[in-house]
Amino acid sequence: ATYYYQPLTGSAADNGSGLASITLDGAAVENGGTIAAGGTLAATDNRGNTATYTVTVDSADYDAAREAAAALPETITYADKAAVKAARTALNAVTDEAARSKLGEAETKVTAAEGVIAAIETDISEVEELINALPATDTLTVKDTPALSEIETALAALEAQGVTSGDIDNYETYTAAKAKLEAVMAEINEVKDLIDALPVAEEVGYGDEAAVAAAEKALEDLRAKYAGDVDYIDEAVGAETLAAVRKSLDGLLAEQEALIEKIAATEYNITMFEKDIAVITGLRAEVDEMIARDATFTADELKPLTDAETALAALTEQSEAAHAAVAALPEAADVLYTDKDAVADAAAQVAALEGKDTFTAEETAKLEAVQAVITAIEEDIADVEARIEALPASVTVSNAADVDAIGDALELLKARGVAETDISNYDTYVTAKQQLTDVLAE
Repeated sequence: ATYYYQPLTGSAADNGSGLASITLDGAAVENGGTIAAGGTLAATDNRGNTATYTVTVDSADYDAAREAAAALPETITYADKAAVKAARTALNAVTDEAARSKLGEAETKVTAAEGVIAAIETDISEVEELINALPATDTLTVKDTPALSEIETALAALEAQGVTSGDIDNYETYTAAKAKLEAVMAEINEVKDLIDALPVAEEVGYGDEAAVAAAEKALEDLRAKYAGDVDYIDEAVGAETLAAVRKSLDGLLAEQEALIEKIAATEYNITMFEKDIAVITGLRAEVDEMIARDATFTADELKPLTDAETALAALTEQSEAAHAAVAALPEAADVLYTDKDAVADAAAQVAALEGKDTFTAEETAKLEAVQAVITAIEEDIADVEARIEALPASVTVSNAADVDAIGDALELLKARGVAETDISNYDTYVTAKQQLTDVLAE
């Protein structure tokens, strides 16, 4: 008999005398054991009786089918398509019903593998349909990028299942579309990067104007280039974010412009009065606060303020000098005629600040007191000069009392810091005194 599978089971039964042996081509075979090859099977009982049976084993197709199925991996990918197909061909080559019935496990495995391949091919067909649904490459626009992204996602999933670009019939159509849209997306991403680099609206500063303007210009150019896809572009780059940043920045710039106008319109009173100083320092504080947030001002924009600050600095120096001059004066009881110039200078400095500065009651009283002392000394000098002027051209003994009185007065003036040169006719007094001395000597 011919069998189209292996192994076979070799067995024999005796007639009651007992089975002595079973052999296959002379080689002992265990009763009920397996036979993998053909030959002559002989059974001998204990009485020496022998029966033979010729076995032919033609299992090449069976073996090939079983091996092809066994060789399939547990996890099937599209790379195994040829192996699955070969396994199916091998199974179909086994036409003997008995042999085929023993390939149930192989049949199950191959059928499952074919199901996996069929599912992958369904996915491939779906991707090919998506690619076919794309507009012609030369008419693609940015609004087609979502469809391209869907295709890319599907292709990535297929690649994980062993599908290659060669398995996609219209893959070249996809690559052409990708090349065009990638260039468009690169432009979109450039603008998006500019917007993403900006601070949030709540943190934008004056120094961000250039960056905001650059992002706006880039977006404007992109909108003009793809005028039919403005809505998609705005969503892709985050145009709403840019608009919020611009609104916040415009608010800051409006505040700056208002401050510049305020600086120009302010009437600056250069005095040492607190209310006038507060106007200048207040404006400077506002300017400095904006500069701290990267605002910039031109010299012309700040000129009214800086001119006022310069004038105030000069007045402050003048004021400090005047107050210091008054403070440096001696008390009235200690004033000498040698302090005349210092008193006059202090008085002049105080007078120059009239309407621009205030002096304490103590300062005013001190200056008035020392001025009164100088005035009194000047009056005494004038009195002495008048008395000298009243002396006759030729002094006699009768004038002795007057000359002595003048001498006493001069000594008092000298004690108060008056020098001989401060008496305009002091030489006349000297001559008169010498004449009196000469007369008395005679």
